[in-house]
Amino acid sequence: MRFDQSKNTHLTRTPGSAGNRRTWTWSGWCKRQDLGDFRRLFEAGSNTSNFTTITWQGDNDSIELMSRTSGTNKFRVKTARLFRDLSAWYHVVVSMNILSETQTDRCKIYINGERITDFDDNTQQNNVEEVSFVNGTDNHFIGSANNEASTYNGYMSQIYLIDGIEL
Repeated sequence: MRFDQSKNTHLTRTPGSAGNRRTWTWSGWCKRQDLGDFRRLFEAGSNTSNFTTITWQGDNDSIELMSRTSGTNKFRVKTARLFRDLSAWYHVVVSMNILSETQTDRCKIYINGERITDFDDNTQQNNVEEVSFVNGTDNHFIGSANNEASTYNGYMSQIYLIDGIEL
């Protein structure tokens, strides 16, 4: 799929019933078309104060998983590694298991099959369902955010959201 930021192209789905908000996996192949801008790969939530998002970070081109409830960050994992190759396809996998007793195993990020273990920010809470809006009954977006800001600019392929399984 080609996502054009200037045309605000994105996909939206609103689940009819909630799934597992504590354990899930998001996977997709992504090829960026620009640097230095915040670009949403995926987001689930009801508004700009209550959401979970996977984003290319505009301040340094890292990847971030963040969840915010009532405007407060409840979960934030931001890679120290930067991803600036516009000619490359990146296989991005985010695996969430909020129930894990080991903090570093609650959220796992893999890029091209390699687990990322070096983070600029790694703030995680344990066993709190409100930490994640993924698989809830709010809007789910591919290539955009709830307020249609940070629209993705590039290509995505083979996108999967797996409910209830940490892969």
